[in-house]
Amino acid sequence: MKDTGQDASHPPLPYWKDYLWPEQPEVDDKSLIIQDKQILDITQHLSPEGVLSWDVPEGEWIVLRMGMAPTGGVTNGPASPEATGLEVDKMSKKMDRCPFQPFIGEILKRIPEADRKTFKVVVQDSYETGGQNFTDGMLEEFEQRYGYDAFPYLPVFRGTWSTAGWNQTVFFGT
Repeated sequence: MKDTGQDASHPPLPYWKDYLWPEQPEVDDKSLIIQDKQILDITQHLSPEGVLSWDVPEGEWIVLRMGMAPTGGVTNGPASPEATGLEVDKMSKKMDRCPFQPFIGEILKRIPEADRKTFKVVVQDSYETGGQNFTDGMLEEFEQRYGYDAFPYLPVFRGTWSTAGWNQTVFFGT
């Protein structure tokens, strides 16, 4: 068997192609496009307990509540009981250090400093529970990188909404 550098027991998931969005067709019925001015951010009307207190304007409204939670709430595996738990936030350097220090950090402490140069790369093989799509500070970093606020486009990111701005700027890329 050829050494591919991967665990042969299961393929790495998700595959890179799973992150590609299909080509979006032009919308024929323009009434289906939600205009930017039709979207209201009512976050300030939500209490810390999650109760919405909002004087709803006339008309029909769809309230979309978005939040951040572990994807699927599944645990990693296969792993020994002491190494089993929720997946690490791989999109956050800060959170990625949490599991790194107790494991690889301890190994590095025990290797004489002169021999540490042998470590070039550390692979965190823990993608078996699926991909990740959001992290703390993501909107702020997005704005720094791309120069505009992605918050109004979060309904599009969810995959079920459209806005007039969608054709003007491809979400998560310019």
